[in-house]
Amino acid sequence: MIVENLPDLDSSYALIIGVDKYSRLSNLPTVANNVGAINEILRHPLIWGLPPERCTVLSNPKSQNEILEELDRAASAAQPPGTLFVYYAGHGLVEPETGEFHLSVATSDPGSVDGTAANYDSVRRRVRRSPAGHRVLVLDCCYAGRALKGEMSTSNIADMLEVDQTCLIASTSANRTALAPPDEQYTLFTGALISVILDGISGAPGLLTARDIWRRVYEIQASRGVHRPEIRSGNAGDNIPLVRNVAWRKPARPMTATKDMTNADVEQLAANLPPTAVKLAAEVLRAGGQDALAGQLLANFVVKRSPEDVRLLADCFCGTSPEDAEWLVGALTAFNELRSEMELDLGDVSYDDLEDWYWDDGLSGSEKGDHLLLDRHLRRQR
Repeated sequence: MIVENLPDLDSSYALIIGVDKYSRLSNLPTVANNVGAINEILRHPLIWGLPPERCTVLSNPKSQNEILEELDRAASAAQPPGTLFVYYAGHGLVEPETGEFHLSVATSDPGSVDGTAANYDSVRRRVRRSPAGHRVLVLDCCYAGRALKGEMSTSNIADMLEVDQTCLIASTSANRTALAPPDEQYTLFTGALISVILDGISGAPGLLTARDIWRRVYEIQASRGVHRPEIRSGNAGDNIPLVRNVAWRKPARPMTATKDMTNADVEQLAANLPPTAVKLAAEVLRAGGQDALAGQLLANFVVKRSPEDVRLLADCFCGTSPEDAEWLVGALTAFNELRSEMELDLGDVSYDDLEDWYWDDGLSGSEKGDHLLLDRHLRRQR
């Protein structure tokens, strides 16, 4: 069963911390996107499904106490057998005299690191004190690899990890700066992390562990020639199942996560999920052999949502160029216009139909003849 070993929803907790606006350091606009995407991914019912009340976002904390107090709350809220998941993105700072690693806040002063940023040892101790069955800490910041070093505190972090079933993933090494290009949607590390989770890993099991995800992100970063992420874990902490693998396929039967989904469920997803989540839902439904429901999900979405949402959904299907999404724009635009003309039922369209209508017949959504092509395909399918 796919869902049996995912972290328990009722006893797990996630804290997502992002600092994108600074008074004394350069701003990191991509971090705001990081935070929103990570929050959405963790809460997505087809990826993990963490309830909103068990996922806290802390944006632009102004003091180290804000970070530490939220960490205390999160650490206490996560109980066995659940998982405590902590993500931080922002500037990483090093105290020049001691070499100690700190996580910046919005008011951090690079000239007074120890007094204006959160000491990583304080963060580590709070994560360690959590009674959660497992702990995952992801750091996307400069010098994040220092969190992996035993010399970062009086106690050896490797020993701590061995005891506590903790997994730490750092975006870069101890002496490297993280990359956050202003023209990118996300920082490079978190962008790769998001891509791996949203695309899944072909050939991997139905559940992805921390190490599965780290290994694939490492491969992506290596192929780009940028800093590779590092991982440290103890007592099988890196084998913690975190999310469902959306690329997992088992043709013999539908995925456990989707096999009982109904038309009513699809309508609810189409009406309430953001475009990125709808794209994921459609892909997971397809992976589970639910092609008809995947098509109905997209059809419901275009009927119930605004044209801007449809455009955003199409953008979610983009690969390396905008043209990759045009098939969806064309297919859904034509479907929406024909729906009222022909009184089409939403159950008349499948995901594969949408692709066929575009790729087989050049559907673009901009020519009147496209509607006739769609009409012909619909009639042929009946």
